[in-house]
Amino acid sequence: IATGPFNAAGITIDDELYVWGSGSNYVTGVYYATDYNAPHKVDVAGVSWRDIKIGGQTVHAIDTQDILWGWGNRGNWSIGNGGSIDVRVPQQIPIGLSVESIATGNFASFVIAENGQVYAAGRKEYNGLGLEDSVTSIFTEVHGLESRSIFAGYGNAFAIAGALSSPNFWTNFSGQTEIL
Repeated sequence: IATGPFNAAGITIDDELYVWGSGSNYVTGVYYATDYNAPHKVDVAGVSWRDIKIGGQTVHAIDTQDILWGWGNRGNWSIGNGGSIDVRVPQQIPIGLSVESIATGNFASFVIAENGQVYAAGRKEYNGLGLEDSVTSIFTEVHGLESRSIFAGYGNAFAIAGALSSPNFWTNFSGQTEIL
């Protein structure tokens, strides 16, 4: 189960993905901005799902082959596909590695790849990316940060980098980044 500001989603025990709520920003994964009061199946031929996260304007999901998918509004560049148009239906987002986990906030998205490396896409001024660039429309490696878990919110992000006694990374609404 995943929830966003105006949506919810869930993956069934049969690896099927359902989304419901507001169709604004194309978060329901349907070409037209359609609202759904009840769960609506997001059907991509031959794809089974294992994880889903909903941000303010985007959705990211991982299929059972560890491939990242994204869709929604491209306004904050947090889909990570490098595009400049809205993505109305699920689209594969290439990062070159299998994806272990995802975190999708309001203005930035993060993935942890199979090697534990963290990648970020979105806008720094709203949700610090841990990158030198203020905006990146493709998932870009956050150098020096390997993580086992990452979380993103409206104006912050936090990564657990190994054992709880190890250094951890956080960002705040002002885009300040710290290694704790």
